[in-house]
Amino acid sequence: MRLPPDLLPAERHARRVRGGVKYHNSSKDGGTGRYVALVDFNTNATVADAGWQDVSTEAGYTAILTAINDLKPDGGTNLDDGLQNANLLFAKSNVQEIDSKNIIALTDGEPTYYMTKDIFGNPTVGGFGNSCTKEVFEATANTAASICNSGTTLYSICFGAANEEVKNPNTGAYISLFEYLNTYIALNKTYSANDFSGLKDAFDAISSSITSGLSSGTVHDSLPDGVTCISGDFEGNRNLTGATGEPGEGGVTTYTYTKTYTVKIDPTAVDAERYDGYYPLNGPTTLTVKGSNDEDVTIDFPIPAGKVTLQKYDLTINYKYADGTEAKPTHTESLTYGSSYSVASPLITGYTADKLTVSGSMPDSDVTVDVTFTAKDYTVTYESNGGSTVPSQTVKYNETANKPADPTKSGYTFAGWYTEEKLTNKYDLATPVTGNITLYAKWTRNYTPRPYTPPTVVIPDDALGLNTTD
Repeated sequence: MRLPPDLLPAERHARRVRGGVKYHNSSKDGGTGRYVALVDFNTNATVADAGWQDVSTEAGYTAILTAINDLKPDGGTNLDDGLQNANLLFAKSNVQEIDSKNIIALTDGEPTYYMTKDIFGNPTVGGFGNSCTKEVFEATANTAASICNSGTTLYSICFGAANEEVKNPNTGAYISLFEYLNTYIALNKTYSANDFSGLKDAFDAISSSITSGLSSGTVHDSLPDGVTCISGDFEGNRNLTGATGEPGEGGVTTYTYTKTYTVKIDPTAVDAERYDGYYPLNGPTTLTVKGSNDEDVTIDFPIPAGKVTLQKYDLTINYKYADGTEAKPTHTESLTYGSSYSVASPLITGYTADKLTVSGSMPDSDVTVDVTFTAKDYTVTYESNGGSTVPSQTVKYNETANKPADPTKSGYTFAGWYTEEKLTNKYDLATPVTGNITLYAKWTRNYTPRPYTPPTVVIPDDALGLNTTD
């Protein structure tokens, strides 16, 4: 952490602890995870309302800057309570998993208060507020030792009071405030500053100590599922010793290294939906550096992952009739290699598609599929109504039936085909067939007239009153 110059005027005479500078991989607000919280201590310690802020983001930086500018000197110096509150901040959910924790205690005078308990066991402030008593001396030193033993690195800055004296209750001798802080609070990690320029130098030195391992760490890189290295210098572990740092704005040094390698992506093994069609080329990456106590500290290292878009290929589906003419407009779409597709064929009345669905997995080339629509077969059934049998016919959709030979029936004359049993509507065989149909024969009775033979009448002569003479 570095304290920007524009923060320094707000530091005057304010006794406080700055706690918890942490670097880790965080995407929150686009930041990189440099968390800072502020504790103000006088008679008591108070955690700034801003809480933990990621100062690598504009919002977090502004929040901490505002909290610093709001500080005002007031009362004595309860360094013990300040350290305890700073240490408690590390239990917060957004930083508790962080390995590297740092507290910077900035004070301009000897501690004059400490935390103890009343007769009921409740925390209360002890001390007189005007000197570092034995109780204040030992309680503050014990709190500092406990923090350091927990793995947190503790720094202190003696601002404008390096020669102020503190009585050592164990020897009765007086030692300088700087010696007290460097011996009993921040062991060999105390800095002295007499003015704002010196204060900036102190923060720069602390920042350098916190981040110095970045130039000599080891990066462990990995590739995600479905991505394999096919050429180049991908090694998995990379030693960064000797990496060159580039000073940047605000005193932040950026260390850069470059590794070039070629990868192959298996789209069937990666989650396309999760990455919105993009595929990260880096898996989890960690950085191991030496901490302030020469211990190995492993943190997530936000190396920007390269991303590529998979090649897209065209899927074309032609819809045709059996004679090659277009049945429906062509279906076209672009799909990424390895993606699945399933396209239902359209419905056309009276026709059957040879492929009800076109489906598959997109190869690394364009795909063209022809779907052929064939006319359905329908049956024309002839019901001769007692006449001679007329065979049924199979007719393609929208074609006409062949005129069959007229059936015969003794004593009747065939009068045509009708569409219903009641013989109401006569059927025209030139009508296109669009479905199964039964036709009914109509008959008219034949009539043969008999020739007229007049009757013969014999009338006897005497019946007429005629007499005959031989």
